[in-house]
Amino acid sequence: KPLLLIDEYVFKLNKNTTTTKYWIYTLNECSAKVHTDLNSQFIKIVGDHNHFPEKEQLEVREFREKVKQRAIHETTPIPRIYDEECAKAMLSNATIAALPSEREMSSGINNARRAITPTIPTAQLFEIPDLYSKTLSKNSFLVVDKMITRRQRILLFSSREQLKMLFGAETILVDGTCSRWFPIKRGGPQGSSLTPSVFITYHSDMSDAFPMAMSFLFADDVAATMAGQMGIKYTDQCIDLEKRLASFFDNLEYYSVLPVQPINYKKTHAMWSARAVSYPNPMPILKCGEHIISWTNQFKYLGYWISTKLGWSSLINYTLLKIRQRMTLVNICKYAGVSSNEVRRILFSTCIPFICLLICNNSFVYF
Repeated sequence: KPLLLIDEYVFKLNKNTTTTKYWIYTLNECSAKVHTDLNSQFIKIVGDHNHFPEKEQLEVREFREKVKQRAIHETTPIPRIYDEECAKAMLSNATIAALPSEREMSSGINNARRAITPTIPTAQLFEIPDLYSKTLSKNSFLVVDKMITRRQRILLFSSREQLKMLFGAETILVDGTCSRWFPIKRGGPQGSSLTPSVFITYHSDMSDAFPMAMSFLFADDVAATMAGQMGIKYTDQCIDLEKRLASFFDNLEYYSVLPVQPINYKKTHAMWSARAVSYPNPMPILKCGEHIISWTNQFKYLGYWISTKLGWSSLINYTLLKIRQRMTLVNICKYAGVSSNEVRRILFSTCIPFICLLICNNSFVYF
């Protein structure tokens, strides 16, 4: 409730009307009352005080309010705010005796600070205020904010000093397990996220080296796409694509030489996609340095088989084959009499994959 200070006595609002506010003393034992107008201008006092002014309690209220306001507007720990305000207040001995301890005040101050703190989000899509993405020195505190999937989001908070401490540490403790050193002369540990993470970080500027194509990086794989120009003859499109392909492979070879990252030519292929017209005859000869890049009719990328017609028949046929093979496994268990209905139901639900159909209507060249 609002408070009113008159002659070192503190009154609290009891009720108000259309013209007058009625104030009573904060202690129930005192019968003194004050009447003011709606702007809190003094009109009269009713009754007398039966006690002396409590100047110490007034100073305690002011002290508590200062600590509360600092706790709301600052991120400084509450014990530190309490100690700093005590040092600045220059309180009398009587006030110090009546002053509550930091532990007695912490509950109410924590509630006040918690009231302005944003609630914990229940979804993945939310905005992070600048107050929580910057340090007190206005440096970046939100290091990573990335959507992995539709329902997964990675948030990584750290200051520069914390990152330096992390990268300079000889041992890292995660979930109660300490890290260990082991020599790596070439490659990385099998199944570890270190190798693809280092690869993507090291080659994050790869797309800048190939402005003539759209590059897609996943782990240690690269897929580049090129599209023919619109509004020109198909023959001219083929000639233009052949020139751009030659320029692309020249840049690719040059880029692989700079970081000493050799290309795996056995796994490097090209695919021509043209849904409405036939393919060039003969197909352009592609070279990356002294190596000839072969053309292919389909290839597997991120688990999907992509064909020259951008259709999904290869993926569907491959999925149906896997389904038949796993259904045969389920039936073998059934006919051999070594499983129950419950076991077969579990096998069916875990072995039969889902079929995902995607539609694509553009023409690209894949590598």
